Amino acid sequence: GAPRHPAATIAAIARGMGERYEVVPADRGAMVFPFTHIGGITWLLTGLMFGSASILVEAFDPAATIGVLAAEGVT
Repeated sequence: GAPRHPAATIAAIARGMGERYEVVPADRGAMVFPFTHIGGITWLLTGLMFGSASILVEAFDPAATIGVLAAEGVT
C-alpha cells in the first residue's frame, strides 16, 4: 500500500517546524527519536532543510542523554 507518511507531507511538516521554531544553521538539534519514527525523520529533514546540526544519541536514556545534549550545546 501507500506509505503512511508520504515524503511531501514530511517535507511540509519539517519546513513548518523549522519556520515556526526559527531554526538557523547555528542551531544544534537533539535527535533522540529513531529515524524510523515520524519525529526522527521530521527532525532530520528539518536540520537538512535549515542547515542546523543534529546531535544523535544511540538510545534515549534520561540519565545519560541529558548530559550529552547539554555538553553538545543543544539549542
